[in-house]
Amino acid sequence: MKAKCKKCGKEKRITVHHVLPRRFYSTEKVNATIELCWDCHMELEKLIPFKQMPRNFYYCVLVEFLST
Repeated sequence: MKAKCKKCGKEKRITVHHVLPRRFYSTEKVNATIELCWDCHMELEKLIPFKQMPRNFYYCVLVEFLST
């Protein structure tokens, strides 16, 4: 699916990033997502540690990532 990336604004093939990592919160009934191109998605994933963090950490990382 082609759409506009929420980070870079380019019209590209889009992936869906789960704000709360599925590896820790896969049982959540509601999990916010954001549409990003592959490059931006991988850039954001580098900021997410492999250990579970408090929920608000992930939202803060996303807000910081989108604002830069």
